[in-house]
Amino acid sequence: LSVSGRPQIIFLTFGLILVTLVGQGLSLPFAIRKLRLEEPRRWSDEEAVGRMEAAQAALDRIDEMESEGRLDDSQLKRLRDLYRARFRMCAAVLGGEDPEAVAREQRIADYGELRRELIGVEREILVLDNASDDGSAEAVRALGGEIRLVALERRAGKAENDSTLMREARGRYCLLLNEDAELRPGAAAALIAALDDGPRAGAAGAQLLDSAGDSVPCAWRFPGVGTALAGALFLHRWLTVQSRGATTRRVDWAQSSALMVRREAAEEVGYMDPDFFVSYDECDFARRLAGAGWHSLFVPSAEAVHHDQLSTDL
Repeated sequence: LSVSGRPQIIFLTFGLILVTLVGQGLSLPFAIRKLRLEEPRRWSDEEAVGRMEAAQAALDRIDEMESEGRLDDSQLKRLRDLYRARFRMCAAVLGGEDPEAVAREQRIADYGELRRELIGVEREILVLDNASDDGSAEAVRALGGEIRLVALERRAGKAENDSTLMREARGRYCLLLNEDAELRPGAAAALIAALDDGPRAGAAGAQLLDSAGDSVPCAWRFPGVGTALAGALFLHRWLTVQSRGATTRRVDWAQSSALMVRREAAEEVGYMDPDFFVSYDECDFARRLAGAGWHSLFVPSAEAVHHDQLSTDL
């Protein structure tokens, strides 16, 4: 394409995206009314009992499948963790407990899993409390041990918080792990190995799974005219998503729910931009890494479950 034609193409692409977004926005209220979607509601006791019985039946079936040798250890753990979490949430509803408190206890248990995952690796664990008022900071302090709590007095955005943690860290690599993300066994070791094998790799992202254990897109090409056109033509999944395959590969950028960063690279580019409050901060970060001669990796052998609002999604 000639240089003189690029402005027109960019204008047409922007117009197409704008029309698509405006059309979706205007049609959404009509679609909600047409489908008769309801606001999320709290479970009744009867519904909680039914869900709990279903979770227990699933756990019993998992035990049977284990005795039949139909599942490997990784699959057994994944499924048991899922249905035990659902069982606990139902029990909390029936007992009048706060589901948020149950989710907080699960996060504390995840810290213990992280400790065990990193046995044999020189490490430190930093937990940032984003000026919460639900007792999370006190719960982390009660754990003691090697956990360092970074308790903020005012809420900050995700990019700023991740940068704070990386500046506070002393190690060669920094594992950024969301509060609703859980590493699978071997994930941390796989991410470390990937960065060790690639001296110019500035970041390595894990394969993210949803709460049911299914893979979800977690690495993409940098946004641009090409990706905008792919999205407008509903080809985003095939032309933009890069988190596919069974071997470690270079990607443009990876989601930071479970992202290991080389601290030297992060320091060189000035960490993450605090102007990005929650979304696309890792995309901007990866682009600046690429501009400085670093690259990002997708490591499918490292798996992490991204529960997405554990307290309300079960």
